[in-house]
Amino acid sequence: MATQTPLQVGVDAYCVVSDADQYFVDRDPTLWNTYTIEQKTGAIRIATRWIDQYHYWQGYLVDLTQPLGWPRLLAYDEDARVILGIPRKLVEAVCELALSHLRDGNLNKVFYNASPQVMRVSAGGGVSVDFDPSRREAYSGYAYVQSLLRGLCYGGPNNAPVVRS
Repeated sequence: MATQTPLQVGVDAYCVVSDADQYFVDRDPTLWNTYTIEQKTGAIRIATRWIDQYHYWQGYLVDLTQPLGWPRLLAYDEDARVILGIPRKLVEAVCELALSHLRDGNLNKVFYNASPQVMRVSAGGGVSVDFDPSRREAYSGYAYVQSLLRGLCYGGPNNAPVVRS
């Protein structure tokens, strides 16, 4: 197996493996610690890319050539303080989704979906959507990740609730 290049904050990830390791120390690190550095690195890259793809961030890019959506100019937290650098809440959301990717086998199982009746979406050999008509309750899915990102982005079609299929 080829060794992955190290993560670069602001280039291909919002955090590095040591940041995620520290994040999970304050929670139950048992599951996170079962994965190799290479697995964690890949999951953080995927989680970063996935979060960036589905959000319209507030403010403006610091540099029009930067590869990720953060850092930003004119971005403020819920208390009207200027956000400098990469927000801690964004790092925490990446950590949570990286673990989800490792645990569930594929972050693509996690998708934005306002309809709790959708059970499964697949694109292999054609698009397929399976519905569960018995599911009428509000389904918040990854409510914690949503709450972390809430103040960092604008509303829009790509900022729908995160749910798991």
